[in-house]
Amino acid sequence: MVEISDTPTAPGSTPFGKDRLVQGIIEPEEVRILAVDATATAFEAEYRHLSGRCSAEIVADLCAGAALLGADLKNDERLSFQARLSGPIGGFLCEIDRDLNFRGSTHKKTVPDLDAESGRIADAMGSGSLQVLRSTAATIVYQGITTMEAGSVAADFERHLSESQQVASALLLRHTYDRQLVSAQGLLLQALPSATESAFERVTMEIRRRADALDAWPRDPEALLATVCAGFGLRTLGTRDVRFRCRCSRERVVDMLRGMGPPEDGSGWPEVSRVGCAFCGDVFEVPPSELV
Repeated sequence: MVEISDTPTAPGSTPFGKDRLVQGIIEPEEVRILAVDATATAFEAEYRHLSGRCSAEIVADLCAGAALLGADLKNDERLSFQARLSGPIGGFLCEIDRDLNFRGSTHKKTVPDLDAESGRIADAMGSGSLQVLRSTAATIVYQGITTMEAGSVAADFERHLSESQQVASALLLRHTYDRQLVSAQGLLLQALPSATESAFERVTMEIRRRADALDAWPRDPEALLATVCAGFGLRTLGTRDVRFRCRCSRERVVDMLRGMGPPEDGSGWPEVSRVGCAFCGDVFEVPPSELV
C-alpha cells in the first residue's frame, strides 16, 4: 500500500508521479502493442469521487482501457463510454480525448455490501449495455452499442474492439488495491494489416502468458513492454502523457443555467443553484446575481 498523509491530495497531484502510454510494433510479426500506466489518473478519480473499492477498481480499468483505445484519436476527437448495468454499481460514464485527458466515474460510488471484499467487481457490475461514441465538436464520427456480459472492463472493451474495428485485438488490464488504488495498467495488442492470423495468435498467447505470470507489472510502461516482449523484435514508436482533466467550468455551468431559465413555477432563482459534474465530482454554487 502507498502511504497517504491525512492531508488530502490536491486534484492534479498524486503520490504516483506522471502517467504514460508507450506505443510499439513487434516485428516481423507486424503486431501493434501499447502499454499504459494510468495509476495517478485512476487515483485522482478515486480521490475526487470518494469511491469505495468496487467503484475505484472499475474506474482503474476504465482509465487504462480508455487511454489504450483512445490512442488513435485525432484533432478534437473524443471517445466516450457509457454503460447501463444491472449490478448495484448501476453503470459508468467516462471520456478520453486526443491528448489522453481522462475523466469519469461509476454511477454509484460505494457499494457497502461488496466494497468490504476483494474480487467483487463482476457482482458490482452485472450485465448490461455499453455505448461507445467517437465524436468531435461538430459531428459524431462513430456510435456503437454492445452487450456487457463478462463483468470485466477488459473483456467487454475487447468485444467492442472486435465488433467496431473488426481488427484482431487483445486487451489486458490489471490493477491492484490495498485500502486504496495502488496501480492501474494495461496492454493492447492489435494485428496490423500485413499480420497473419497465426502470427497474431502466437504473439498474443505468449505475451498474455508472460503478463499473467508476473506477480506485479513494472510501473514504467517501457519496462513492461521490454519484459513481456523479450525475444521479440520490439520497435518503440514513442511515449505520451496520460492525465485526469475535466472540461467542466464555472462559465459553462452559468451558461447552462441561463439557457434553462428559472423554475417555471415563477418562484425565481433559488438562493444558490448547485450543479455537480458527473465526470469529475466538482460542485459549482451559483448565486442569482450571476444568472440575470
